[in-house]
Amino acid sequence: MFFEKTTTFLLFFVLLLNFSAFAQDGNNAMSWWPPGEYMRQALNNTLAKAVVVNHKTEYKFRRGVAFLAAHLKTGEQISYEMRLNVGEKYVFIGGGDDDVTNCNLYLKKDGRVYEKDVEEDANPVVSFTPLESGIYEIVYELKGDEKEASFVALALMSPDGYDLSADEVDQATNKILTYGSYINDEVGVRIHDEANQWGLFGALLPSNMRIEISDMKLGDADHYAIAAGADALSDADLQLTDMQSGRVLAEDRKNDPTPGISFTTVADKTYALNIINVASAKPTLIITMLLTK
Repeated sequence: MFFEKTTTFLLFFVLLLNFSAFAQDGNNAMSWWPPGEYMRQALNNTLAKAVVVNHKTEYKFRRGVAFLAAHLKTGEQISYEMRLNVGEKYVFIGGGDDDVTNCNLYLKKDGRVYEKDVEEDANPVVSFTPLESGIYEIVYELKGDEKEASFVALALMSPDGYDLSADEVDQATNKILTYGSYINDEVGVRIHDEANQWGLFGALLPSNMRIEISDMKLGDADHYAIAAGADALSDADLQLTDMQSGRVLAEDRKNDPTPGISFTTVADKTYALNIINVASAKPTLIITMLLTK
């Protein structure tokens, strides 16, 4: 077992070194990877709307986790919990890949629905100003779909955040999906799709700051976590810990903007993923994607 895990680690280390050279060669094209193409559609369709809201209104992309994406079956729901502060304004924008025709958003707290958008379309938007601070739950529901499953995305916005341009979104999206396609070509992976678990996190962070994605249930499986950012990012790190023991299971501390880690999880444990902006020219976007063998 030790030899097997060591071999897997060394293989992934070699993949990272090869990808670093691959990424620096602007002539390399991303190979056809259907999950990546559908993920691109979901991100483009959702974030295009969010960028317009950012530029036309007072709302900005949230500092920390600014957007998420997942693979859902038709009829399935996925949620994200975040703290909302009394008197502050928030907007949540949903979307999906080109096959998504109907999706809903709900904002809940302690089981009560405070706001919702259940119009029969693929453009749900919920705006909310809480009368009390607390942990609220944003629920995305894939209601109608031409396929059995689709990729979906959710943008989180408030006046207290950062501006994000379409170019920055494109830079980070192109890099992370090229990265994922490269890993898939080498070892064969899918974008993580455990029930009620997001497979992609878009974080907006200033230099020398981190965000923790906690309470992750990742099942019995082998995984890779990879990250890439907009051009302003010069160094990023990833770290995965076992939340019960606090033990670091995998980390990438190398001085580069495309960290990657490999690790094995078990169903009865929870995990925390730290995304770290070590150095960037300005607060910048880092997209982290979970891949499962």
